[in-house]
Amino acid sequence: MQVAIPRPIGDVFARLLAEGRADPAYAEVILSLLDTAMDGETKHAITLLPATTCAAHGGEPQRATPACAAWLAIRVAAKTLDDVEDRDLQHDEPVHVNAATGLLALAPLCTHALIDEGVPRSRATLISAELARAIVRAGSGQHGDLVAQRDSIGLDPEGWLAVAAAKSGALFAWATWAGAAIAGARGARLEAYRRFGESLGVLLQIADDYNDMWITQPNGGVSVTPMPDASNLAIAYARFVADDATRQRLDQDAHAARQGDADAAARLRAAVMEWGGQTFVLAAGRTQYRLAIEGLRSANPQPTVAHQLVALLDGIMPVLAHFAHDDATP
Repeated sequence: MQVAIPRPIGDVFARLLAEGRADPAYAEVILSLLDTAMDGETKHAITLLPATTCAAHGGEPQRATPACAAWLAIRVAAKTLDDVEDRDLQHDEPVHVNAATGLLALAPLCTHALIDEGVPRSRATLISAELARAIVRAGSGQHGDLVAQRDSIGLDPEGWLAVAAAKSGALFAWATWAGAAIAGARGARLEAYRRFGESLGVLLQIADDYNDMWITQPNGGVSVTPMPDASNLAIAYARFVADDATRQRLDQDAHAARQGDADAAARLRAAVMEWGGQTFVLAAGRTQYRLAIEGLRSANPQPTVAHQLVALLDGIMPVLAHFAHDDATP
């Protein structure tokens, strides 16, 4: 099987898998998962985040290639384990868990490879340690989400945002921070890149929940699909502000919608909108967008690269575009 991972990143994985004496069949499974994660312009731009923030601070983006590889490995491992937990895979779950284990082992090897790119050993060690801390925080957030899914009450909006900041925000924060650190950023400017990444990661989670509820079609209609099993921010908000009787109906319709009942899904969307769920999600998205822009301004990146980061931010939740321009000057 041939994979289309960008050559420099692919070279990092090929070398590390060879050094680890990985069986070719096992290496093929890992490389195919990585390749799938690179499919699409937005996914490609997200994978290159460390290189982009490295360039934003005036560094040579090529030096951040191993950090991009580590970032890709962690994202794919997390997505693979998430698919297993959500039972989204039709077969070969043990194979995917085993591949995710390999990806988690590859990530610190990737950051160690920064030394070969001329990054000082002490800085590469710090970047690797920060990645480990981000993974622990993400795992903690995922634990909170899994526990909440077993609870009939679920997460309230504040709890949902805290879980998103841990699950996604911490890892995105590492990716943007690491790239700037490779370029030599320090102090407040380095932390500003971290804030940008955290808000970007939370916004991505908000956008996912919005799209799960309201997927606009070309004709202006809304796609009616079963609700996801995971807690949804819009539903969490509606449940939080609704009266007891409405909350019970919301739960009943959510359960029926997850079983494929289109009428229940339509009722659920209507009730969530009536109780302000859509408005709240849009407001939460705009808040994270503004926080990301504020972080970018404080980082003071090079203008040409700053526009790339803003373009990535704009593409996460296009529904915000009608007012995002007011906030988007880095």
